Formats: sequence, structure tokens, C-alpha cells
Amino acid sequence: PPGEPVLTEFLASNIDGLLDEESDDSDWIQISNPTQFDVVIDGSYYLTDDPLDLTKWQIPSQTISPGNSIVIFASGKTLPTHANFSLKTEGEYLALVKVDGGNTILTEFNDYPRQFNNLSYGLAADFSQRLYYRNPTPSAENSDESFSDYVKDTSFSIDRGIYDSAQMVEITTLTPGAEIYYTTDGSEPSATSGILYNSPISIITTTTLRAIAVKDDFVSSNIDTHTYIFPGDVLSQNATPLGFPIGPVGGHVLDYEMSDASFAGTTDGQILDSLSNIPSLSIVTDQDNLFGLEEGIYINSEERGREWERPASMEMILPPGYNHPDGLLTGFQSDFGLRIRGGASRSLANPKHAFRAYFRKDYGQRTLNFPLFGNEGTDEFKKIDLRTPQNYSWSLKKRQSGLNANEDNSYKNTFLREVLTRDLQADLDQPYTRSRYYNLYLNGLYWGVYMTQERPGDDFGDSYLGEDNEDFDTLKSSGNQGDYTTEFSDGNSTDWETTYNLAIDVSKDAASNNSSYFELQGLDSSGARDTNLPVYLDVDNLIDYHLLVFYSGSFDGPLSAFNPIVASNNWFGVRNRTRDDRGWTFLIHDAEHSLGSWPSNTADRTGPIWGGTVAQQESIERSNPQYIHQYLANNNEYKIRFADAAQREFFNSGALTNESVLGRLATRKNTVADVINAEAARWGDAQDSNQSLKRTDWVNAVSNLEDWIDDRNLTVLAQLKADGLFPTTEAPIFNQHGGLISTGFFLNIANPNAGGLIYYTTDGSDPREIGGGINPTAVQASSFLINTSQIINARIRISDSDWSALSSAEFLVATNPAPGDLIISEINYHPYDPTPGEINAGWISDEDFEFIEITNTSASPVDLSNISIANEVNYSFSELEDFNERVITIGGRIVIPRKPSAFAERYPGISTIGNYEEKLSNDTGTIELRENDNTILFSVTYQDDAGWPSDADGLGNTLILRNPSAPNDQTSWRISTETGGNPGTSDSDPFTGDANGDSNGNGITNLIEHTLRDTTGTYLPPILGMINFDNGSGPEDYHTLTFTYYHPVDNVTTKAQFSTDLTTWPDDQTELTSLTVNPDYTVTVTYRSMSPISDNEKGFFRVKVTVN
Repeated sequence: PPGEPVLTEFLASNIDGLLDEESDDSDWIQISNPTQFDVVIDGSYYLTDDPLDLTKWQIPSQTISPGNSIVIFASGKTLPTHANFSLKTEGEYLALVKVDGGNTILTEFNDYPRQFNNLSYGLAADFSQRLYYRNPTPSAENSDESFSDYVKDTSFSIDRGIYDSAQMVEITTLTPGAEIYYTTDGSEPSATSGILYNSPISIITTTTLRAIAVKDDFVSSNIDTHTYIFPGDVLSQNATPLGFPIGPVGGHVLDYEMSDASFAGTTDGQILDSLSNIPSLSIVTDQDNLFGLEEGIYINSEERGREWERPASMEMILPPGYNHPDGLLTGFQSDFGLRIRGGASRSLANPKHAFRAYFRKDYGQRTLNFPLFGNEGTDEFKKIDLRTPQNYSWSLKKRQSGLNANEDNSYKNTFLREVLTRDLQADLDQPYTRSRYYNLYLNGLYWGVYMTQERPGDDFGDSYLGEDNEDFDTLKSSGNQGDYTTEFSDGNSTDWETTYNLAIDVSKDAASNNSSYFELQGLDSSGARDTNLPVYLDVDNLIDYHLLVFYSGSFDGPLSAFNPIVASNNWFGVRNRTRDDRGWTFLIHDAEHSLGSWPSNTADRTGPIWGGTVAQQESIERSNPQYIHQYLANNNEYKIRFADAAQREFFNSGALTNESVLGRLATRKNTVADVINAEAARWGDAQDSNQSLKRTDWVNAVSNLEDWIDDRNLTVLAQLKADGLFPTTEAPIFNQHGGLISTGFFLNIANPNAGGLIYYTTDGSDPREIGGGINPTAVQASSFLINTSQIINARIRISDSDWSALSSAEFLVATNPAPGDLIISEINYHPYDPTPGEINAGWISDEDFEFIEITNTSASPVDLSNISIANEVNYSFSELEDFNERVITIGGRIVIPRKPSAFAERYPGISTIGNYEEKLSNDTGTIELRENDNTILFSVTYQDDAGWPSDADGLGNTLILRNPSAPNDQTSWRISTETGGNPGTSDSDPFTGDANGDSNGNGITNLIEHTLRDTTGTYLPPILGMINFDNGSGPEDYHTLTFTYYHPVDNVTTKAQFSTDLTTWPDDQTELTSLTVNPDYTVTVTYRSMSPISDNEKGFFRVKVTVN
């Protein structure tokens, strides 16, 4: 309207342009006064990105003089000139609104189109067009150089992947008149650089295909990258590949060649298997970014920092037919910033470097949004490390004669030590960084085996420790480039300095003085939590962290044996400075110098280890977690708490017992065993052309590691005793250390010492009081009956100053189930046909592989002694003689197969109990769970039609229960995400967290984004449409809404709602017209309005998502 302000320009992807008050490159919106008079912003003007909330953010009162403009940042920050929303680059609603007796939309973008880095969007000078502007002009008139539209993205007819035959790839764009340019050498194509596409491209060898679409007066498309891998090419990868420089370059050794298979101690077939046994990562970038003498990061591998980061593309590619252990069905492609990472491995003599990937809006998306670690971790990453063995790598060191020689990698390189230590931190129930193994390709050349690692930092804290990443302090050792001092990568040092000084105070207090020790933990003088006090230190994390350091014998972190002043190295600490309810949390990092790598099998790192002067030790620049531990070890309460943790983890199947560590190692070992032949052929002869390190060297190295692990817990226990960190009085021993018991179980507690008395509690408290006294609730006895589930805590007391470590065990008494306590959670009523291997094993019928899975959903273990499966098939659990087999633990699952031996053939390693004789119906069948008195606890009647999931009817999938409250409703079931199902486990991906929050700041709530998505986690917005339908009164047009949701999000329900006024949203004004279960385990549904378009002048749809 005349006389009103206008929203003339905005920038939705600001890269280092206009900075806000906090020096951030926030999105911005420009509001201009095109009139000849002052425009008074008087509190009645609003900005919004939501058509349902036109008064979302009130513009502060001010005056805009004629011809001038104001700029509002769109950041979501709570600052005066910042709107409470940000702008989406993919396009969304945006409006300037005036409220004056009603809502008047002054300027509206409904919706604005896709946006691009540092290209603003807005109105032409005469307001007649909406254009992109090459040069954003906040607070000024829009520039002359503009684009009328953008070129639609390119599309490749053949997706990236692993192939063994020629492919013809067509590249297209939906923009008429656009030209497509492509490259195959890693460089970025453009209208002036690249090959003009005019016909399908023949792909007959490993190829990195990059394409861009361009058109005059249009914004060019982004660059799409597709890598086509031919494993057979890897076998013949030679020393002089086309387009790669021949080394050395700038003093840097370069190595490209794959050794002959026999020379590497393997076969061509085994190498090809290695290349297809795990997923691949393909990194593609301009060759000069890697190997250019002046700008190449690979050639200049010792350089660090943002100036040595280069733009690149990363693709994750799954092998054909690969069954991903995390359940992933697709890979990803993302543009990112590439750096070299590491310390000593940056050496110019090392031809295989590790990498770090930075995901920034400079390159496209602010984060990588992909579940790299499946359900184990987050699906949002700002950075990720691509590690490889460094100091002990085959590419850097060669075989020597002495087993403990620092150069002898035939003895040391396992690909396992560093990953195992971080896995063990997870087993200690502490925060940890996750890893997976990959084959890596660099501009189409095979570069060997790598493993991803999460990088600790503020985003790690955001993902796993809660709250906003801006609230986290992150500190670490600066490493050799920073003289091993302590530095902050995020936040500030204020709370760390307080923490460290309090720890020093503990070391100077009397051993029984707890004032500083309690203050560190936010405790009052009695040792109780005082919520008015900040928690500076997570003591249990500190203890578990050092248990792992001591167990692993790590000699390069957190204190390094390589430095004469015993400086700190290789550690991270993270803390949320605003919440104050969880103290500093420490994470194991880069622990390859551990687990017997050097110098001896009895490595003792329990300390105390000090370096330099007392003043240096107490300085913040030399502060580190092990010094904190050593300071706290002066306190009696800390020492007994440390001993309790050692007792818990070193005995009774704790995380650091032989069976637990070797079991954890075995999983990683099996993965590396599948790929080590390719690594041997690629890098085994890198330092010695006369001989190659081989799979047998790796097998011997792993065997040495396994030998070192054997009884390592007992070795460390002796070291802790010698250091006064574990009492000489041994802990009591239970005749059964917790677990399932029947009512009336008789617990015997043995005292392995010559003297002392046993004290125990049953209420979860400690028999020992703070200070060493006896807890008034503790009982002095050595045997008693247990009739209910409870935790038994027991110690042996010699005197107030001499207590054993704590023996603690939870005993669970199984109960009889009530209706609703047990559910049939998975049914394989019509398995897929036997494979040739299964037929050769004697199983010729699909029905041999039937199974039923039962889950305990109650809060107690359930006794199945009086329970039977009935109706379609019959089985009584009373037939099981072993009591433990007749009990399902809390949340536990049991699998009952029809033919146990056939089941074991198809599902090796998965436990089953019993079996039924009858067969399940392949069309309609009823299965019940009954008590002996015929009380029905659960019943389901399934079908193979009538809307029931059809892929469970002999096509490879099983039925999975989503909604236990309505088991006979076909919508309560879905198909499994894995062929053959997932007996004994769950493939569910339920929503957890803050439903209305927006963790990644993209304007979509967490619940909606987790539900309306594909299997990769990509949000799929609903689509409006129209349908012609005859409800009996003649055909008419109806509004429709189509949306797709991820089926394994089992704890939510979705429903389309229709409104004519945006106020009332009844549930009965829509009807489901179609439902399609897609191959990627998503479901696409279409709803129509109940009334035709002719009855409604306007109408609105929304998707209602509810957490059950």
C-alpha cells in the first residue's frame, strides 16, 4: 500500500558478509522506505516466516527517513535487531505485516525460491520483478547485476556406486535452454572450464563425474558429483596414474601403486572382496587442492588452519547387496572443506595422511545431516575425522627385527588400538566418540582403509550432553604445534580455571577435609547435591576416564612420555557453562600409543606422574585431567570412589574384564579382517619395495594385542594397590553376582580376607558413610534370603579407615505377567524362499524359517512358566527346564522358531528358545499368548491382504508391531527394515527429545523433521494437490495433501487435518485416499478434504504428528 515500508531485499545464506553485533554472519532482511515522507515504525509492524503466525516478530519502534532502509538480522538470537527466526535456503514463506484493526500484508514472498550463498533476493527498483542479486546491498538500493531465476539441479540417470560393467550416464536439467558442462579429473566444471555435455557419457572405468548446468541471466546450478567405482581397476592401479603428479613434490613422497596380489600375500579375489566388504568414501577435489606445490594440502601436509582447507565433495557409497550393520539403505553426497589432520603422521615421508572434513554453509549445508553411526549416534555433524593408523602405519614405518623397536610396524599395526579404547569408554557408560571403517578413494584412486571419528567440540556437546552448542566450553591439548599447552577450541577458560584451582586445593587439604572436593561437585558440606551450586567436575567420568588410561597403558595422553616435562597430549574436555549440572567431561582421544604398543606389556601409567616444577604443574597452561586426578587422590572419599569403580569394571563381567574387552575387540577385528588385504596391497610396500607387509603381519599383531589384554585388569589392579588407589582389603564375593533369581533365593556373601566384617544394604545406599563410619541402615551378616528385586551393596570393614571396595549387584525377581506386559513384536509367517546355500544344508521349504518374537514391555522381569503360545501354533514355556530361559528381562526379547536348526542357518548367532511344530498360515492367522487358565494376555489376527503390509508375505520382510494397543489394526504393523527381519533386536527409530525444539536451526521442529523424512534423514515437505472424486453426488474436485513419513518411527502417529479458518482443526474433515509403502521403508499417504473445492473459498491443510 502507498505510504508504507517495503521488504526489498534479504540474504538467506550470508557468508562472511554483513556481520552482526557478535561478529556472526547472520541472515538479514532489508526494509526500505520508498516514499517521500518518514515512515514511523510504531509497534504495529511485524516480520514472519509463518503464514499461520503473521505477528511472529515485532519490529522495534523507529523511523525510516525517505529513501533509506533498515536491516533486521534473521538469526533467532534474543537481541533487539534480530528476528526470532532464520531464513531457509531451500525457500519458505516471508512477509512484512502491519496490524491496524486487522492484518495487512505489506510485502509477501509465498514462498520465496531456493537461495544461494552470498546472493541476495528481492524486488527490482520498480517493484515489478523479484530477482537474485550478485552483490548484496544491505541498507542501500539493490544492485544492478541480477539474475531472473536459477537453473534447476542436474540429474544423473545412473547413481553413484560400485560397478563391474560399463554404464551410460545421461545428465539432464529441467531448465529449458540450459547447458551442462562436466569434468572427470576432479576439477569444478563451469561454462569456461569443462566439457560441454551433448550425449550420454560412457563410464567404463573408475570415474569421478562432476557436472553443472548454466544459462545466461540465471544463477547456475550447484556442482553435482557422482563417483563410479570399478573394483577391477584398483587391481591395476599403477605408479603413474593420469593427472596425478609423480613424486616427490616439494619433498613430499607420493605413492599410488597397488602391489601385485601375490607380492602382498593375497589374491586378486581377496582384494576385490576387501573392496566390497565395507562401504566406501569418495573424496573429489581439484588436483591442485591436493598436490599443487603452493596450494596443495597433501603436498604441504605439515601446514594447519583454515587457510589450509580446500573445497571438496564427499560421497558414501554402499557396495551392491551390502547389508549395513547400522541398517542404512543409502549413502550420501555432501560438499565440505578438506584438511589434513594428525601430528607426527603429517611427515613428508608419509604418503598416506589422515583427513578432517568441515561442513559449513560456505560449501552448501551448515552440517552433514546423515546418520553416520546409525542409531548409535547423532545424524548432524559439523566436522568429522577420517583417521588411519599414524605412528604405526604401514605407510610410514617398515618391518624391523626387534619386536619392541619403535619402528617395527609388523608387530604393532592393528587398525584396532585407537578405536578400541574409545569403544571401551562407551562400555564404561561414558560419553565417547564413535567410529566406522571405510575404503577411501581420492579423486578416483584407491587410498586404503580409513575410519571415521566424531570430533569432540561444542557440537559434540550439543548432540550428546544437551542444550545449545554455543553454551559449551571445549578444551584440549594444543599438541606439538602448541608446545603441549592447554587451549580452548570453544568457549572460555573461566570455569576450567576454577575447577583446576579447586583440585589443587584438594591436594593441599587434609585427606579427610572434603570442602574443596565437595565444591567441585556442587555438593553441600554433608555431601548432598545443592542445586544452587555449579557442578564443575564430573568425578565419575574423571575416574572412568583414568581407569581406561591406566588399563590401556596409554603413554601419549593425557600425559605424554615423549616430552621431557611430561606435558599433556591427546585429550578433550567438554562442559556446558550455562547448565551447571554436569561438570567437565573427558574423552579418550588418539590413543594409538597404548594397549601394549610400547614400551612393555606391564606399562604402568597409574602414577603419580609429574613433570617440571610445582609452579608449572599448577599453571593453567599445563593443566590436564591426569593432574586433576592426582590432586584429588589426596582425598579419602575420592580414593574409595576410585576403588569402587575399579572393582565394578575389573570383576564380574565388568567393562575391563578379559571377556568384555576381547568381545568388544572381536567385533572390530572381524571388520578389519574383511578389508586388510586391500590395505596390504596398497601400502604394505610403501617403505620397502623389496618386501610387503601382509595380512599375516596383521594377524600376528592382533594376536599380540589379544595376548596383552589377557589379565591386563589384574596387572593394573596390582599397580593401583601399590599406588594406594585400591585397598589391600579385598571386596566381598557373592555366590551369584546379581541377575535373575526366583523368590526365596539364598544369597551367600564370602569374605576373602583373614579378618573384617561384612556389611550390606538393600536400599541402594553405601554401607560406608562419608568419613568412614558405618551406615545406620547397613546390616552385618553374610547370608540372607531375597524375595523381591533389589540392589545389594556390600563391603568388608576392618576399621573406619580400612574398608574394602564396594561389591554391588542387582537381583531381579521375575513376576507373573499381566495383560499388556507381553507383546508379540515380530512375526515371520511367510519367510522368503531358501537360498541355494540353505537348500544344500537341507532346508528346502520357506516355512522352515518361520519365527515369532515376544517382547517384555513391563517394568519387571517376567516369568513365562505359566505362559503358552496358542491358536495358530502351540508352545508351552513350561517345557523349558532352565529357569533363566523362562524369564524375559525388562525390555527383553525372545525368539521362538519353527525349526531351530534352519533358523540358525539363516540367522547365525541369534539365540532362540524352544520351537513350535505347526506352521503359521500364509494368509490369515491368529496367534495368542495365554496363561494356563486360558486368560489371554495378547492376541493378534494378521492377514496377507486388506491393507496389511504385503512385503511380509514371502517377499523378504517380516511384520513388526508399531502400536501394541491395537494389534488387530493393519496400521499398527509395518515391515522390517532388513530382509529376513531382525529377530532378537529392534529396528525401531523412535522419536526422543524436545518435540517442539529445532536442534539444527532450520525452522522445522525436531518431531516433524524426525518423522517426515526419508531413510537418510532428509526432510520431505508435504505436497498440496487436487483429486477428482465422486462421493455419490457426482464428480467434483477436492483438495489433497500428500506426505511421506519414516515408518520405523514407531512411537508417533500422523494425521492430515483440514481447516477453513486456520483456527479450528477437526479430525473428521479429511479422508485417507491412498497409502503406499515405499522400498526405503517410508510410507506415502494422501488425504483429501471431505468437502469439495466448490464448497470452500479457501482451505488449509496441516500434518498433525503426535508422540504416543
